[in-house]
Amino acid sequence: MTADATEGARREALASLAEATRRLSDAVATTAVPPEVLKEAERDVRIAVEALDAAHSDDRYSGLMDRVDYGDASRTLPLSPIIGAYSPVRPEVEIWVADGRVHGRAVLARKHVGPPGCAHGGIGALIADQLIAIVPWTLELSAITKSLSVRYRRPLPLGVELALEAWGEREGDRVAARGTISSPDGVCIEIDAELVSRDRMR
Repeated sequence: MTADATEGARREALASLAEATRRLSDAVATTAVPPEVLKEAERDVRIAVEALDAAHSDDRYSGLMDRVDYGDASRTLPLSPIIGAYSPVRPEVEIWVADGRVHGRAVLARKHVGPPGCAHGGIGALIADQLIAIVPWTLELSAITKSLSVRYRRPLPLGVELALEAWGEREGDRVAARGTISSPDGVCIEIDAELVSRDRMR
């Protein structure tokens, strides 16, 4: 097997493991099995942790980012806690660029709960931050978020598909961006943000 094939197989296996880990966290948050089953599962998890902990990558993205691919946000940001293809902690979120805007969908689970039946507000803010961070892609710019404001209009329901949308325009050397996170009942979160070049953050 060539080096490229080996690396491809490793990444495919890692993406699958990350998905299984996310499923594990869902199961932990909803399980009602008896203590003996929980203890057996814990033993298995600790064995897996020991196996995975045997070798580490020192690269800032664990060697998973080769290039910026504006057509695939999940692999351009491979360990993003919101959309990363290899992230073991991200919620079920997809984000893409089309027609000059950022679009997306999300379904939040009980592990994200805040008020009964609804997501914790911090989860909504995380999604808002990631959504806005993609807006410069629509303008073919490189910029990072300088300020972000979220207004909670209604709670984010669990288990319901949420619609994500963001857009922006260039204003000199900055980008003014706006966005929404909506449930079938209407807008849940309104977002306003300013993005600037990395140099402007110093």
